[in-house]
Amino acid sequence: MKFDEKLKAFSQGKWFILFLIIVPSCLLMAVDKQAMVIQAPQIRNEFHFSIVEMTEIIAASTWAYAFFQLPAGMLCERFGSMLMLAIACLTWSFFVLLIPFSSTIIGFLAFRFMMGFGQSPDWIASIMIIHKKFQTEQKGKANSILLSALYLGTVIGGPISLWITAHSRWEDSFFVFGVLGIFLSLFIFLVWRKSRPDIDLPSQGKEIQETAPSVPGYRRILRSSQVISIGLSYFFVVGIQSFFNTLLPMYLIDVRHMSLVSMGWIASLPFLFLYVSVVVNGVISDYIIKKTKSPWYARVPMGVAGLSGGAIFLFSALSTTETWPMMTCLCMSLFMVGLAQVSVWSSIHDISPIGSGRITGWTQFLGNLAGGVVPVICSFIARYGSGWNEVRYLIVASGVCGVVAFLFIRPQHPITYDSLNNESITIS
Repeated sequence: MKFDEKLKAFSQGKWFILFLIIVPSCLLMAVDKQAMVIQAPQIRNEFHFSIVEMTEIIAASTWAYAFFQLPAGMLCERFGSMLMLAIACLTWSFFVLLIPFSSTIIGFLAFRFMMGFGQSPDWIASIMIIHKKFQTEQKGKANSILLSALYLGTVIGGPISLWITAHSRWEDSFFVFGVLGIFLSLFIFLVWRKSRPDIDLPSQGKEIQETAPSVPGYRRILRSSQVISIGLSYFFVVGIQSFFNTLLPMYLIDVRHMSLVSMGWIASLPFLFLYVSVVVNGVISDYIIKKTKSPWYARVPMGVAGLSGGAIFLFSALSTTETWPMMTCLCMSLFMVGLAQVSVWSSIHDISPIGSGRITGWTQFLGNLAGGVVPVICSFIARYGSGWNEVRYLIVASGVCGVVAFLFIRPQHPITYDSLNNESITIS
């Protein structure tokens, strides 16, 4: 069998696509996210940025990523998830390579913004591929693998960046990640070119796609209270998680007075617990749905527990003055957030037999909006308000609001074309 034929044959396998395309791209772009956070104290000192300015630089890519989620969902549905994943990886890699050439806050903000713009289709494309290729009983596991790649990248991003910096300069870590991203994007383009159009079709066959009604627009999809609720739930999940993604390194140095090396390991350690959480809870979620035949039991209780526990443990971490209790609470906070993450993304598959790209885009828009806005609010409170202690109450408020929103999700009632056309929320 020729190479082209082998490549096409392999690319039709769902596990091939998951482990050799989706997971590596997600892992690489997550490594860079943590790299920027870990490098923030050095960049801040070198260019004399304030904590608010540095937070804005880190959050700039998240703002752009959030803003372009809605059009990215439509683009993935229009041009195909695999092609858009390749474009996202290539565009992101190009602007990562430009980061070291920044020397002003405007330059950092511009390149970080363009990174978020380029990356915006990646998660939607990944979720759409899982939605098309995996059966209901496997989607929790597939989602947990995708989430684990995201958080494994965050775990190893800090130590890798610190290792590169220790042997050269902080700029070189971005050169390494950018070059790797270009090679990966070229591989994805190759797989897409050899496998289209079959790679973007559901596993049930071409006939289903050809006879299905057109995908409803955002105005019709947002008639569903479930779609609104799942987006709001994710907003508050990411609101809690954003403290770890953006502010934790600066908090450990400014408040806990830790060294750069100690900070790098402590800031990365909670993400190891998040990684373990999504792997374990993805399997548990699939087990529950097989035993109970009820998506509600497999999703909602875990989501509520995750939001509650994530907020409570983070509040406790910011309240204690001892290092080891703080580390324990930080790790447990992200472990609980992992429950909520698995529940949110599994619920999206449950409720969205239609318009998965747009529902994912809506959810990603609100989640990344929280990732960009909440850290900036927290940094303003820390600098101009009553200090870091007041940030705790914002975290608790996020947990409470997230729990309320999650209780309105009913994954046992998927959205249909008829329910949207009749403006009814769900079907029984």
